[in-house]
Amino acid sequence: MLITSPRTPWKSEEHSPEVASTAFVSPMAHIIGPVTVDDHVLISPGASIRADEGGRIFIGQRTNVQDNVIMHGLKEQDVIVGSDSYSVYISEEVSCAHACIIHGPAFIGKNTFVGFGAVVHASTVGKNCYIGHGAKLIQVIVPDGKYVPHGALVHTPQAVEDLPNVSDKGTHIIRFNPEVVEVNVELAEGYNAQQKKSGKRGA
Repeated sequence: MLITSPRTPWKSEEHSPEVASTAFVSPMAHIIGPVTVDDHVLISPGASIRADEGGRIFIGQRTNVQDNVIMHGLKEQDVIVGSDSYSVYISEEVSCAHACIIHGPAFIGKNTFVGFGAVVHASTVGKNCYIGHGAKLIQVIVPDGKYVPHGALVHTPQAVEDLPNVSDKGTHIIRFNPEVVEVNVELAEGYNAQQKKSGKRGA
């Protein structure tokens, strides 16, 4: 469900989500406020993406937002990408697995996997990272290519420094995201084709 956010004392205008024609948003997902959903993104049932309280949220192309994922921004707490500010910025070809939580201000780099039930809070995650299931990142900056073990708590610079590289953990992790992205694009196209046949839209 796409919902326009209301005017508030800190927002003089109403903001509506923008969804690319090649993306698919499940009718059982909620996207509220200034959220941009790029090409070939799949947003599954139960996802809640809220930009009504904070700044904009951007979800890059070929990204998979799975069931029950939560993304949420806060007022006046942003990350800067180029010359623009966002409460949450998801780069290209990211997999946000079931029930993970991404709470702004947050940046997730290209080709990164965020595991089941993982939490990214007020953190920046580089490209080609793997965040394990149930891991928690809190107010940290994670460099490119890092592996966050399942269930790990990463909330200090030392904890970040101790993280191993993805390349040290086996090629199956590196291959995982492209495989998920390929399926994601096929699903988005398939769901959109179904919606056109039935006269409905996925967004």
